[in-house]
Parts: sequence; structure tokens; C-alpha cells
Amino acid sequence: MRVIPLSPDKKKRESGKNRAEESRSAQNNRYNKPAARQQSALTYAYKLLGYRDRSEKEMTERLRMKGFDEHKTADTVDYLKSNGFLNDKRLASSLKRYAEEQKQLSVRGARKFLMDRGLKRDIIDEKVGDIDEIETARKLIKKKLNGMNKTNPIQNTRITDI
Repeated sequence: MRVIPLSPDKKKRESGKNRAEESRSAQNNRYNKPAARQQSALTYAYKLLGYRDRSEKEMTERLRMKGFDEHKTADTVDYLKSNGFLNDKRLASSLKRYAEEQKQLSVRGARKFLMDRGLKRDIIDEKVGDIDEIETARKLIKKKLNGMNKTNPIQNTRITDI
């Protein structure tokens, strides 16, 4: 069996492929360094907080979904908490106000809304206890009456007699 040597052109093409593969693997390894991953986790957390406030649970879940390990996730969440970027009580107050004024939810609805955002039960109980359900019901009825057909007296009588 005779071995045919590669022409100089083929050698260049094959070595070019190997260099490209080496370059890609070097780039991938660059992102797997511990310091770069930690900075990347913090950068991603800042990006998430740029959209809206998050609870500790939400931030932890999002960082884990992104692929960061538990240690880096915990370090990042602790850093954000210690510097005031994550504050569940502040978030609960803001969400409670939104649930009451904008969404016009009852106590039960507001409680569910806050639980869905990952807040702890004791914080929710503390914040939701002062929602006035009667006032919320009045606002909803007033809103419905303003949007109704005013020419139908039977329908208007049924609602206003409540």
C-alpha cells in the first residue's frame, strides 16, 4: 500500500479547521472560569432586576434556570440582599398596593398574587391584612356601572338595588 502525501493546499485547509475548532473550545473554556461565571451571574441578576423587582425565590429560580450552580446562585442572592437590591418586604408592599389599586383584588386574590411571586407566607400575612374589601367591591361596582348601557332601566335597577 502506497501513502500519498498531502499537497500543501490540503495541509493548510486541514490546519485551518483545527485552529478554528481550537479557537471555539478556548472561547467556551473562557466562560467556564469560576470568576467569569460569578461575574456573569451577577450581571444576569442585574439585568433581571432592570426589568422589575424580584423576590429572593424568583431570583434563585431564574439563576438556576440559566445554569448557574447552587453555590454561585446563593452567593449572588446574598450579595444582592446585603446591598439592598433584593428586599421581599419592599416588594410585598409594592405588589400589595398594585393588587389593591390596579387589579382591585380581594384579600384572597392579593394573597394568591403575592404567593405566585414567591414571597413568604409571614410577609404576605403582614402586608395583606389591611386591604379593605368593601371599598374594593365599591370601586368594582362603580367601574361596572360606568361601562354599562345606561338606556336599559331594568338592568340598572337590578345592580343599584344591591
